[in-house]
Amino acid sequence: MCLQINEVTAIRVLFSTNRSYSMRTYFLSANDIWKILVAVLCLAVCMYALVPEVRHQLNVFRSESWPRVCGTVQRGEVLHSGAGKYLFLPFRSLLGYSYKVDSRPYWGFFALPAEDMDVAEKLQKQAEGKTVTVKYDPRNPENSLLEDEELCEHRVTQNPTWLS
Repeated sequence: MCLQINEVTAIRVLFSTNRSYSMRTYFLSANDIWKILVAVLCLAVCMYALVPEVRHQLNVFRSESWPRVCGTVQRGEVLHSGAGKYLFLPFRSLLGYSYKVDSRPYWGFFALPAEDMDVAEKLQKQAEGKTVTVKYDPRNPENSLLEDEELCEHRVTQNPTWLS
């Protein structure tokens, strides 16, 4: 099968079946071109949304075999109520954690969802200085995840699409 594009709206296809060749020309209307463009745009938006999520899930899967070290929670900031990158979240307490690998310092981020501003600020104070278990990639120690799934009785969120 061979494709030739003559002008913007015509596609000529050469088929070979049982030693006979036939040439067919398919004309695309402006409506068909718009449908194709919309489909391509939708695919691009889906890929933009899915790639960070897939990368995060692969990190979670790979991190099962990573070494663990102790880390310390660092104070962060309260992210106001409203939409995150892809979904509506209540207030979020954005915190950091620091850890050392071979005497070199590294850090990462996580969030704790909160019902309101007061709870988010309270979480900032309660979590600061707590010890957490950090899993890090031995090939790239900057790449890390918290092993703890809860801190101060709130679920730890490390997915980058949910933090923004």
